[in-house]
Amino acid sequence: MPPLAFVNDVETSLHDDAVVFAALDAHKLGDYRPLLFESRDRGRSWRSLAGDLPPGALVWALQQDHVDRDLLFAATERGIYFTPDRGGHWIRLSGAPTIAFRDLKIQRRENDLVGASFGRGFWVLDDYSALRGIAKGALKQPAALFPVRDAWSYVPWEPLQARGMPSLGSTAFRAPNPPFGAIVTYALSEDARTAAETRHETERSLAERGEDAPFPGWERLAQEALEQGPFVRLTLRDAEGRPVRRLEGPAAAGLHRVSWDLRRTPPDPIELETPDFQPPWASVPQGPLVAPGRYSVEIALVSASGVQTLAEPQSFEVRSVPGAALPDPDPAGAAAFNAETAELMRHAAGAAAEISRTGERLRHLDAALRAAPDAEPGFFAELQELRARLAALRVRIAGDPIRGRLNEPEVPSVLQRLGRAAGGWGSRQAPTATQRASVAVARQAFESASAELRALIETDLPAFEAKLDAAGAAWTPGRRLPSR
Repeated sequence: MPPLAFVNDVETSLHDDAVVFAALDAHKLGDYRPLLFESRDRGRSWRSLAGDLPPGALVWALQQDHVDRDLLFAATERGIYFTPDRGGHWIRLSGAPTIAFRDLKIQRRENDLVGASFGRGFWVLDDYSALRGIAKGALKQPAALFPVRDAWSYVPWEPLQARGMPSLGSTAFRAPNPPFGAIVTYALSEDARTAAETRHETERSLAERGEDAPFPGWERLAQEALEQGPFVRLTLRDAEGRPVRRLEGPAAAGLHRVSWDLRRTPPDPIELETPDFQPPWASVPQGPLVAPGRYSVEIALVSASGVQTLAEPQSFEVRSVPGAALPDPDPAGAAAFNAETAELMRHAAGAAAEISRTGERLRHLDAALRAAPDAEPGFFAELQELRARLAALRVRIAGDPIRGRLNEPEVPSVLQRLGRAAGGWGSRQAPTATQRASVAVARQAFESASAELRALIETDLPAFEAKLDAAGAAWTPGRRLPSR
């Protein structure tokens, strides 16, 4: 230990009362080495922990992890470093700026690392617990799925100022909060590549050696053209093992984080002409919140080779916020009702989309009918009847576009009733009696309308198209392929 050095920090171990850490600074003596020491006998003797810290990385502060005694963090003149092996090897946290950090603190409950920089404010690494897995050799495996921190179940509120600069002037600074929900962290040791990328890498190696790359063959090129890029699929399951959400993540080498917003899969968004129908996912697709409870996440790689499980699942808890002003009377029941509403909305939205596609089929049939050489006059009346039936079904399922454009009242459609009931997805409270009654009416109305829609699309429309085909009409989209 050099004499006459400044003592920047002294920390006692969280795991052994005989262990002391000291960070020294001798740069005023012309010594710019990082000086970091450990004593295991209450200061009688010392050993260096500087390891491979780069020259000039003067150490200002040190923190020891409260779970893993060998995981240390150092605030230096050139950023923040951590060591998974008690000083054997130091790694710079690339997310932090390479400026002087003068102090470090660990928020133990949340496993957050907070650094105070020299004149630049604060920097927070949310939930660094994945670094404990790295210390245990997780990165030596092909893939690793790290423990997931328990998530709080609430409805995030976005203040109006968050959509622009605050009113304190153009120099005011604000930092984003951590992503809402459960944060899933995983690591891949290698890039997951497509067959074409693998071939290109081989061809580059041949070119570097001055060798010719062979032609891969037409069949291989055709297979490569059909291949989709690989991706990581995260499957969230409830305590009974039922899937509630699937998310995608990058398949590149390195550490990755994906946030789950504690919601189920949103119903398929569709574009409707009815202005009155404004689904809750109009701007961002959003499903209903899940109930508090135990959940798990699985990780798999999806590629041309199939679906490959990468690591063992991790379980975590979704917790209710304690001391809420309006406690949940029945969170499981409310979540189940919202999930049933979402499922019914998914079917109704699909029916509305099919109505739009069928309308396009009828438009093409009209053009083909006008030019068909052997079309009978009665065909025009049949086509008009199909149009009228489809329009009536559209009003019942999706709403009246004419009344909607004129802002005139109408009998609520299936999707309008479901959309109003889905307004409760922005709350953790139980659905109201009106919402429950609205969904019950919508379910009954949809069962009747969907049966009529199936008859029109699957029976009556193909029969009319067959008549047009016999009359020599041109082929139209959606029709069965000609038999000869």
